[in-house]
Amino acid sequence: PNGDAVYRTIDLLERLFQLRTCKPSQFANRTRPCLKYDIKRCSAPCVNKISPEDYAASVQAAAHFLNGKTQDVQHHLTQKMQTAAQAEEFETAAHYRDQLSNLATVLNTKQGLAAEMSNADVLALAMQPAPAGHLMACIQIFHYRNGQSFGNSVRYQPLPEGTTPEEALQTFLLQHYTTHTPPKNLLITPPIPEADVLAAALSAQAPHKVYISSPNRGDKHTHLAQAQQNANNTLTRKLAETANWHTQMQAFGHHLDLQLIPHRIECFDVSNISGKHAVTSMVVADTEGMQNKQYRLFNASTNTPDDYAMMAETLTRRYTKLMKAVENTETEAEKQTIMPAIIMLDGGVGHLNTGIETLRKIGLLNTSHCPALTAIAKGEERDKGLEKIYLYNPQNDDIDQLPIPHDTPLIFMLQNIRDEAHRFAIGAHRKKRAKSNNQSGLDTLPNVGAKRKKALLLHFGSFEGVKSAPPQELAKVNGISKNLAEIIHAFFNG
Repeated sequence: PNGDAVYRTIDLLERLFQLRTCKPSQFANRTRPCLKYDIKRCSAPCVNKISPEDYAASVQAAAHFLNGKTQDVQHHLTQKMQTAAQAEEFETAAHYRDQLSNLATVLNTKQGLAAEMSNADVLALAMQPAPAGHLMACIQIFHYRNGQSFGNSVRYQPLPEGTTPEEALQTFLLQHYTTHTPPKNLLITPPIPEADVLAAALSAQAPHKVYISSPNRGDKHTHLAQAQQNANNTLTRKLAETANWHTQMQAFGHHLDLQLIPHRIECFDVSNISGKHAVTSMVVADTEGMQNKQYRLFNASTNTPDDYAMMAETLTRRYTKLMKAVENTETEAEKQTIMPAIIMLDGGVGHLNTGIETLRKIGLLNTSHCPALTAIAKGEERDKGLEKIYLYNPQNDDIDQLPIPHDTPLIFMLQNIRDEAHRFAIGAHRKKRAKSNNQSGLDTLPNVGAKRKKALLLHFGSFEGVKSAPPQELAKVNGISKNLAEIIHAFFNG
């Protein structure tokens, strides 16, 4: 359901079954066990501390565990322990005993929450007015499969005034289980009208019959009540954060002399190393916080270490596109929603001047729908906490520094937006760099597609094998003609 649950599961598989988590390149080149073997988190198949057959059995046991077949796993481990003990392999028997003990501890923890549950989702909806004027719903979902808890997930949904909780939950169920296979049982609160009709509709799409119920007593009701409490608490925290964002966006708009509360900020940051793998990030914030579904990445068309040139290219691409959308929109109100209220650049006066000239060049600057253009720069000696906020002033075509005090909620909000843009850009840059470092030498071959590259690697075992192979050997690979074999050999060997 979420990243945290994935990491917990990996940790669990390490402790229970001692499966390796290293990369294939590390696995292939190890000459002695790593630290995880010493702390009993890995069985070290890399150096044959466990036989291939026993390791395959551990993988199979882990698969059974993930599918909820815990009794099969316990039975298998018990048999292995008894067999090892009878053969007087006491160290091996102790290993299986420890696995059984760890497994029992995990199962006791899980079954305390989910003894009565099997293949069910527990959904609870909470609803409160949001600061922006609409309603905000929070749907808390607890996932149970094969009688075990598989974690929980949260969904937020803005709703128009007048929507009832029952209507909101019914709509969510239809939308959510259109893209997710529903389990056999859906336990929901609040109850919805015509639940049997919705259950029939979901059953038509699922490989099994779906039941929707709202128990009023028993263990299932206890799980519903817990989900409802979580939904209430989560929504209260979310709205408190949203209220703060709304207040600070209003304060920022006041500093910029905007007539309305800014509906959206788009913040840009550039990341590159000497022009390589250059990428510009755009993150979006509104009165309810960061909107990560609206984040965008812009790859530079040329490898240049010039941050200003990359920023100009990105702004040109982004706002030329939005300007076309504005031209095709009739009402002024709709035009204002297409453009952000504020553009914020990570950098100082130099970046802001680049933004000014770019918007002037594309014809957006000083128009009625032009966003306020700002930049955020770190203080002296790049001290975080002493940021300076700059604003383009269209009245005198100059740049002003805004008098925003340090150590205020507003400056913290702007730092948060800038840091998020920086994090998003750095993450994308690292992915591009890692992808480039891991790129196979075959990727440089002209006129050879993915299937042929795969066939070459499978036949010769490595890039070096392909590179040193004579044309007659290359031609033996499925899909490689004699002519193409000559081209490949010549490409690598001149």
